[in-house]
Formats: sequence, structure tokens, C-alpha cells
Amino acid sequence: MVPSLENQSFELTEHVEEFEKPEQVNLKRAGQRIIVGPSHKIQDGIEMAQAGDTVMVMTGEYSETLMIDKSNITIMGQKKNNAWPILNGQNKLPDAAVGTGSNIEINGFVIKDYTANGLMLNRSKAVTFRNIHCDKTGLYGIYPVECVGVLVEQCSVTGISDAGIYVGQSKDIVVRNNIAYGNVTGIEIENSVNALVENNEVYDNAGGILVFLLPNNPSKVSTNCKIMNNYIYNNNHVNFGEPGSIVSNVPQGTGLMVMAGDSVEVTGNRFHDNQSFGVAVIGLNLFFGEDYVYDVDPIPDACWVHNNDYQNNGYEPAKIVVESGLDGADLLWDVTGYTNNWHEKNVSSIPPTLPDKNWSWISRKTNYRIWRLLFNIFG
Repeated sequence: MVPSLENQSFELTEHVEEFEKPEQVNLKRAGQRIIVGPSHKIQDGIEMAQAGDTVMVMTGEYSETLMIDKSNITIMGQKKNNAWPILNGQNKLPDAAVGTGSNIEINGFVIKDYTANGLMLNRSKAVTFRNIHCDKTGLYGIYPVECVGVLVEQCSVTGISDAGIYVGQSKDIVVRNNIAYGNVTGIEIENSVNALVENNEVYDNAGGILVFLLPNNPSKVSTNCKIMNNYIYNNNHVNFGEPGSIVSNVPQGTGLMVMAGDSVEVTGNRFHDNQSFGVAVIGLNLFFGEDYVYDVDPIPDACWVHNNDYQNNGYEPAKIVVESGLDGADLLWDVTGYTNNWHEKNVSSIPPTLPDKNWSWISRKTNYRIWRLLFNIFG
């Protein structure tokens, strides 16, 4: 969650080195496979690739930034003796990969020690990230932005100072069967449309999963996101986000936070041992203040939180939660948005009564006005 830039990977420009187009080298080709070994550069294989080709990368360690400007290619690491090839930024290189195109798959790599981001694809279509492990890759690990058709699966991310898996300003997204731990935020869907986040294990982050609509981005909407069948637990890591960034304000102990997103469905998940709250549905004012002038709708609407499992959430809310006039609970709502609904049993909640889909409009409006008044007085 950084200010919108033409290409966010270059925000750490002091670390960017000059890249020269590599000389063409003779790599082994087997049909539509280009074989890259540790004595070569992966970039050489990308330069050689044609539509339909797979750049097959042998086990070993590679220190480079990949520049991808082709479509219909696969960059695949070959697993040997239970080890994937490694892209190592050596804490000097900015990004592991930057590029744009259509029908691109990156599969089977360990990405570590980059200073800006892991794998960034921008303004691309039909992109797949599979079997990727990101460790200490800067602000983001897996990072598609302004893309249509995104699949992230069977990946793991750790040590990321913003979001381990971040999908922003994109459409038609699936994030499934991943593990996110030890980050500021595990998974973030920001200003995006039509996202499914399912069957992920998210733990030991400051915040587990975020669904945000933020101002001052190319996309002005966040709608139709489904969070289902995830295990979101023990997200109590100290928030080590960059001071002044939006993500630095995510409370330690956050399970799931929906901020200004519309039509977000949350179901079938397990929220356990998150010290501030299990699920929060809030507007932008809690982060930006009531005097902020927005270019987006700051209110969450039509969110539907139901049939989840909650255990031991909200037992020690972070200071920022308490200072906002709230407290720890399984469910937290800042009383913004008439049309949000909850259907959960045996849970703690703030406020104590949350509207369900079977409520009449009069009951809903009365409940809203009462809690809104109390929140304004005591919050």
C-alpha cells in the first residue's frame, strides 16, 4: 500500500542498477523448451523465447532481475532433490522480476533478498504464479498490479514489509492454497473486482488478510470479493511496516480487515487467536480522518459475514484499536454502511447487535442510528 506510481517497482530508485540487454547466447532448445543452467542467465532464455515456449531453469542460484516483455511464455524452475532454483537479490537488486504481457506463468522458484519487490507484473492479462516461495523481498512478494485474470496458488511468502501476496487494481483474481506468515500483511486485495481468496493458511502476520478500497489509485472500486475456507490464526506479529505507510496502521492482531470494500463475502473460515479481532468491517475515516477528501466511496456496503468459526479473538487489542474507541472482539464494525450483514453464532461483537439479512429495513435503520450516535459520543 504505497502511493500510486507509474511503475511502483522503481520507488526505491537509489537501489536500481543499470541493466544492459544481454548478448544472445546459445542455449539448449528441446522442442518448445529452452534449458537454462546455473552457468547462464535466465534473462537469456527469456530473450530467446517465442510464443508457446517454456524457459526451463535448472536447480541452482541466479542473481538477476528478470525483465519480461513477452506473451504466451512460461518460466519454470525444475525441482531436484526437493529444491527449486533460487533467485537471490543479495540485498542489492531491487526486483526479482518486472514485466508485462499476456498468458505468462512463473512456476517453481525461491525468491529471496531483494530490496523492492519479488515478482511484479503490471498491466498484464492471464498471469499465473505457482510454487513460488518469497523470503525478504522488500515491500511485496507476489505483486500483480492492473492485471486481468490473476492466479496465485501453492505459494508461500514471509518476511515482507507490506503485503506478502498483493493484488491491486485488478480484475478476475484467484488466490488459493497459499501460506503467508511473518509479514506485515499476509494477503491483500486492493481496489480490485471479482476476487476469490480460498484455502489459504495465514498466520503470524500483523494482519492476516486485507480487502481495501484506498483513495488515489487508478481503480476507484473494490467489489465482489469472496474470502472462504481460509485458516487465519495467530496474526499477532509486531507491525514492522514503513512508518507513515497505510499498512503501518494495521493493528497487530488483525485476522481479516475489510475497509471500504463492497459486496465482500466472508464464509467458511477459521479465525483463531487473533489478539485484536477476527473480522473487522470499517470505513476509511478510521484511517484517514473525517476531514479527508476522497475520490472513492469511503463506506463499506453489502458485505456478508456468515458461518465462520471463531476462537479466542480480541483478547488483547492493539493500542490503535483502543485509541479508536473500540475494543477487541471476534467481530468489529465501526457502524458505517446500512447494508452490511452478519450471521454468526456464539461470538463477541462490537457493537453487540449486528444486522442480519432477515432484519427489516426499520430494524436495520434503528440499530444503525443508535450505535452511530453512541459511537460518535463515546468513540
